[in-house]
Amino acid sequence: LFDNLYDHQVAAVVEAHRAGRKPHEVHPEEICKGLLREVIDVAGNPRANTPFQDKATENFLYYHGGKTDDVSIIVSVVEREIEL
Repeated sequence: LFDNLYDHQVAAVVEAHRAGRKPHEVHPEEICKGLLREVIDVAGNPRANTPFQDKATENFLYYHGGKTDDVSIIVSVVEREIEL
């Protein structure tokens, strides 16, 4: 995931899925699907700017675009227990 998406891109997808919802209304599987769609779009785009490309450039390697490889996504929702 982090080879192709910057932190702010991940945060934007998560925020879009949780905006206006209470923690128990947030569905991790929907966030995973949203992140996967974003990763697939970027990985297949030879013109995308990516974190992997940035690191390659910093190390004097030529690499441009998304990086097609395996993707692991784990999403969990953590909420504070409410005392009754």
